[in-house]
Amino acid sequence: RGYEHSEESVNLEPGDNYFTIELQQKPQPPESVTVSGVLIEVVTAEGTRSENRYIQIQEDDGQAEFVFNEIGENVGFDEFINKRVEIQGFRDVGRVGWQAEEVEGIYVERIIEVESE
Repeated sequence: RGYEHSEESVNLEPGDNYFTIELQQKPQPPESVTVSGVLIEVVTAEGTRSENRYIQIQEDDGQAEFVFNEIGENVGFDEFINKRVEIQGFRDVGRVGWQAEEVEGIYVERIIEVESE
């Protein structure tokens, strides 16, 4: 959170036991946001980069929103499918699909089920 996305390949040879990763901080830390609606889809693309794992929420205003799990796994979110939830997190860019298309979404910091009105 708060750092630019970066991807780099590293080849380690026998005897190499460390390498340095320099993180580039984003100009401003992302602001926290809260969205609520019905969790409509959980995609867990096993064997792919964590950004290809996402959930979608149908917000109260009818818009669908991509939601990404900050820790990279959507394990445990299945219990929320078709339930009304509140998601707290921060808005940032994530990647979806085999082409790793960049889309804006919410990175989850907290998800809770809420009672339907």
